[in-house]
Amino acid sequence: MTTKRLKITGSLPIHGKKPGDEFEIEVDADGIPLDILWRKRLADEERHKVGAVAVITSSTPTHTGQEG
Repeated sequence: MTTKRLKITGSLPIHGKKPGDEFEIEVDADGIPLDILWRKRLADEERHKVGAVAVITSSTPTHTGQEG
């Protein structure tokens, strides 16, 4: 299962999540949310820059298990 981490950055609840909540949603291999509501919400965010939802990305490199 592939997931994407989101954070509610607006001042109103969205789809049962409160402002400030961080959570994961399931996505397909291309990173598209499987839940239609989140798919539409992220598409709106991309088009209109509402500022209600942010995709959280990790800035730390992934550990590969290989040293040196």
